[in-house]
Amino acid sequence: MVSRWGLAVTVALVMLAFAGNSVMTRYLIVGGLASPILLTIVRFVSGFATLLALRSTFPSSFPGAFRGRPDVIGGILLGAYAFSISFGYQFISAAAGTLVFYAFVILTMALFGYLHDEEHPTARSVAGQVLALVGVGIITVGGIRGVTVPGIALMAATGSSWGLYSVHGRSAGDARSYTFHTFLVLAGLCLLLINLPGPNRSSIVLADGVDAAVIRTTTQARCSGCASGHYRDRTSP
Repeated sequence: MVSRWGLAVTVALVMLAFAGNSVMTRYLIVGGLASPILLTIVRFVSGFATLLALRSTFPSSFPGAFRGRPDVIGGILLGAYAFSISFGYQFISAAAGTLVFYAFVILTMALFGYLHDEEHPTARSVAGQVLALVGVGIITVGGIRGVTVPGIALMAATGSSWGLYSVHGRSAGDARSYTFHTFLVLAGLCLLLINLPGPNRSSIVLADGVDAAVIRTTTQARCSGCASGHYRDRTSP
């Protein structure tokens, strides 16, 4: 059983990783260093390569087998997150986008708990969800520079996709194996997109942003396993 402090530290590290993820994605996209599609391909193919290297080195840490349809669904949810965030940061600043993302992760996972797990909301959890909605509302209508409705919609889709990806992972026997197999599915889908026509400049300038994308994805791949594992531990009977 995970201690309260251990969970708090892990959640804080995951949130910091996602905040850095937002800043770097926005920088690469707005700076013209990569197109959204090519950035996503680099991120998740390199992320899977990192997980594959870890699995080859520490095979006992990934005991679960590929589960077929459940892992394919998880990979699709991960892909929805991946492409939504890459396209979303064309239309919203990193700070505002991160707030919208977190808000919809919280709202999606809470709604899933109410409808699927029949959890009873507490006053504290409802207050947090209301504050999240108020924050999104202020960002939407507050006239904040660098914020657009398409950006908010795409970041809401990003947060909802990640929330569903996380709760879907509870059915997996092992969080690391779930992360590995869903990255496998998404990496395969990304490889199919390589030959899609696109701006030549993106494929050339992408090289300047490859290191940042790879570093960011490696951190995210490891943190997603931590987040899924802790959420499963928290909700297991």
